[in-house]
Amino acid sequence: MSVHPPIVYPLVLQAPSFSTFTAMNWSVALLCTTLLAMMVIRRPARLGRFAVTSAGALNLIMQWPLALYSSQVESSLVNAWFFAFSAHVPTMCLIVWVILNRKLEPTQTQDRVVLLSDLTAPTVAMFGLLGAFLLFVPYYCTALFALLFDPSNTLLAREVTIKLAGSTVATSSYGAVANAAAPAVAGVSVVLALRALKDRNLVLLLACLMLVGVSFAAVMVAGSKGLLVSLFVVVAYCAVGASRTIIAKLALLMLSAILLVVLLTSFELLRERGGRLIPYDFKSCVIELGAGEVGREMLRSMASGGLTMTSDQVEAVLAQLDNDGAPLPTQVAPQIRAVTVERASTYLEALAYRAFVIPIQGAAWHHLYVQEHGSPGIGTLPLALRLLGYSVDATTLVYREYGAIYSGGDVTSTSTTPTSYFFAYPAYFGWFGLAVATALTLAVDLAAALAMRRTNRVFFAMGAGLLAVIAYNSLTSDLWTVMVSHGGGVALVLIIITSSLNRRGPSVPSQQQAS
Repeated sequence: MSVHPPIVYPLVLQAPSFSTFTAMNWSVALLCTTLLAMMVIRRPARLGRFAVTSAGALNLIMQWPLALYSSQVESSLVNAWFFAFSAHVPTMCLIVWVILNRKLEPTQTQDRVVLLSDLTAPTVAMFGLLGAFLLFVPYYCTALFALLFDPSNTLLAREVTIKLAGSTVATSSYGAVANAAAPAVAGVSVVLALRALKDRNLVLLLACLMLVGVSFAAVMVAGSKGLLVSLFVVVAYCAVGASRTIIAKLALLMLSAILLVVLLTSFELLRERGGRLIPYDFKSCVIELGAGEVGREMLRSMASGGLTMTSDQVEAVLAQLDNDGAPLPTQVAPQIRAVTVERASTYLEALAYRAFVIPIQGAAWHHLYVQEHGSPGIGTLPLALRLLGYSVDATTLVYREYGAIYSGGDVTSTSTTPTSYFFAYPAYFGWFGLAVATALTLAVDLAAALAMRRTNRVFFAMGAGLLAVIAYNSLTSDLWTVMVSHGGGVALVLIIITSSLNRRGPSVPSQQQAS
C-alpha cells in the first residue's frame, strides 16, 4: 500500500517546527504584511492599485497558510523551496513595483453626488448578462430554484447549472454577473441606502434595498455560495469608502464580515432543511441543455457518494432519464433536519478551511503532480486547443490523483482542482513560468491604473472592490479565465464607465464634504 505525502490529506494545524524553510516563510510573510500595511496607511489610494490587492491576497491567502503549514509542505515536496518562492517572489515584486511607480496611483476627484441613475450601466449589465445566461439555462434548472423548492437536490442542480450549461456564453455571462455587475450594483446601492436612511428618503431606501436583494439573488442563481464573497467584498469596500470616520468604517467592515459568515452558513443550513415544494426535474433540464450523455456520466461518477448522493439515489435519477413518464423524485424520503449550533459551527470551520487552506493545498498538489508525473506542458495554457489543436486539463488530472484521496474517494466526472497561475505556471514551466505570471499581473495593474486614473470616493471604492475580486479569483484560476469567464474584463469596463461619470453631475457641497 502506497503512502502519500501529508499535503494530500486534510491538514491539521501544528506547532511550527524549527527549520530554515519554516523561518523563511514566517519572515517573508511578516515582512510583506508590514510593508503592505505601511503602504496603505500612508497612501490609502493605493487600495485602488491591482498590484496592491494582488499582493495583499497572496499575502493573506497564500503566504500565511504556507507559513502555518510549512512542515507539511516541506515534507511533501522535493521542490518545497521553489514552491514557496512561487508565493513570495510575485508578492515582493508587486510591492516593489507599487513603491517605484507612484504615478500610477489613482487620484480622487472632487466628490459629486452619487445618483440612482448612476447605477444604470451596472444594472443594465447585470440584467442583460443574467438574461443571456437564462437563455441557455432555464430558471427551473438553476440551483437557486432547487434551493427554494427542492433543497435536497441543490448540489445536483449546482452541477447542472455550472458544469452542464455547455456554452461559453452562458458561463462567461454568469461569471460577469456574479463577480462584476451584481457586486457593483449592490455596493453602490448600499451607499445610496445609507444616504437615504440619513435623509429619511423612504422611496430611495426601498429602491436601493430592492436592488441589493436582486443582486444577491442573481449571484445565487448557480448555487455557489463562494461567489457571495465577491459581492460582499465590493459591498464592504463601498460602505467603508463612503464613511468618513474611523469608527464608522470599522463598524461597517465588521458588519459586512459578520453578514457574509452568517449568509454562507445559512446557505448550508437551508440546503439541508429538507422538504420539497416542487421536484427538481433533472431529466427535463438535461434534455433542455442537450447534455444527456454528459449528465449520465456525471451521475454514474456520483455512485461512490459524491455530492451527498447514495447509489440508490443515483440509480433513481438515472431511471428518471430513461423514463418517458413523469419525473421521478431524486430523493426517496427527504427528511427535515433541525438547525443546530453544532452544525452551524461545523459549516463555519469548513468555510474557514476552504478559504484559507484549500488554495495553498491545491497549489501544492499541482507541484506534487509535476514532481511525480512530470509537467503536462503547454497544453495546459488557455486557448491551447485553438492554437495547438490539443489541450490538457491539469485541474482534472490533479484532482483524480490527489483530490480523490483527500475526499475519501468522492470523485465525480466534473471534479477539478483549480489553482492560481502564480503556482501553475511555475509548476509547469519553472522560473520562466514564474516570470510570466508576475509580468501578466503587472500588465493588468497598468490597465487597471488607467481605468481608475480619476474617480470620486464612491466609485473609487467600487472599483477597488472589483479589483480585489479579480485578485481573489486569481488565486484559484488562470488569469485568462478570470478576465474572460469570471467577469474581470466586464469589471474593468464598469470601472471605466463609472469613472467617466465624474465629469458630469452635481458636486457635494463643501460643507457636506467637511462633515
